[in-house]
Amino acid sequence: MRTLALSLLLFASASLASQQPAGVSLQDFATQAGAQLWTDPWRGVALLQTENRTLSVDFATGLGLGDGEQEFQLQPLAASASGPLLARADADRLRDWFRQTSGGGPPKPGPDPVVAEAPIRQDSHRRVQVIVLDAGHGGNDPGSIGRHEIDGKTVVLKEKDLTLAVVLETNRLLQEAFPDRTIVLTRATDTYPTLEERVRKAHAQKLGPHDSILFLSVHFNASLNAKARGLEFWYVPQEFEREVIAAHDVPESVFPVLNLMVDQEFKKESQDLAQDLAQGLAAELGDDQIQRGLKENPWFVVRMARMPAVLAELGFITNADEAKSLTEPSYLKQLAHGLYTGLASFIRTYEDVP
Repeated sequence: MRTLALSLLLFASASLASQQPAGVSLQDFATQAGAQLWTDPWRGVALLQTENRTLSVDFATGLGLGDGEQEFQLQPLAASASGPLLARADADRLRDWFRQTSGGGPPKPGPDPVVAEAPIRQDSHRRVQVIVLDAGHGGNDPGSIGRHEIDGKTVVLKEKDLTLAVVLETNRLLQEAFPDRTIVLTRATDTYPTLEERVRKAHAQKLGPHDSILFLSVHFNASLNAKARGLEFWYVPQEFEREVIAAHDVPESVFPVLNLMVDQEFKKESQDLAQDLAQGLAAELGDDQIQRGLKENPWFVVRMARMPAVLAELGFITNADEAKSLTEPSYLKQLAHGLYTGLASFIRTYEDVP
């Protein structure tokens, strides 16, 4: 009887052990390590990030890369219903590594601000240092053209003139409000920089480790429907895939997830910026101006800009009522002030300034 009982106990123990997971799921590990987790199941890679540590893992090879330089040879991650599994021994080793600071030793006790400063950009320190203002068209490209009879006179409006007038006034307002920031104009006169040159100028700006850059392209709309009117704010679609970080700047195993993470952040910030611009102009122009809403489209300048980017259409040059307003310098200043208000609102929220 004793032998039978012992056999049953051993069998039950073996059955229980066989029901235990073969490892620790990445999600559970991230929770235990206090890390954020991003995964790209199609490419089979994951990125875990804390204040002090960044770890990328390739599921198939088990190659791990800590802080962009320290290699870990892990067991290949097994698939499970709860996601990829880390071997328990690997999870223990990585958990100890995450408990250390990026300097290699254990964290010092107490609120030492120097030690607590993380190499990963923190929300409380991030700053919009550069704002790029792009006046659409210019030079031999007039953009949309509207011809109207206004107060008994034939008036011809060219989009390139209106965009430049609004951008120059927006620049003036930003320079006054943010003298410590860099405001960049893709054109300040009646010239035509190519679309590539406009984006290249934005990418050429030098940024510090906590600095960010915004891109705003100003346009005016046109339609065969003369009744079409209102404002639109465009940003790159969420599903549009692109490279926003240079592949040669990061290890190959890290690139897919890190690029995806940064791109998602830029897209979310672009949508937030579009919303703030819409609200800024609504507050400036009142209920009389129609808001046509936020829209998604991979226009060249917004899809190629590796930063939060919005293309603003500030009315229809082909609409007689809007065209009459666009002949008035005071109205163009209102448009500029609305853009400035939206940009300032985004900056305050982004930098978490009360």
